[in-house]
Amino acid sequence: MRLGVHITRFDHPDGPAALGPELAATGAAAEAAGISRLSVMDHYFQMMEA
Repeated sequence: MRLGVHITRFDHPDGPAALGPELAATGAAAEAAGISRLSVMDHYFQMMEA
């Protein structure tokens, strides 16, 4: 079985400048865990938590 991770949120408590390093760290962690696919939300309006 191949597993993937889908990222739906692009806000960060430390502001936009912190987003790039956070995504890089997430990608590295996913790869180290054996995740075969990492995808991101492709919509302008993000899904909101209820």
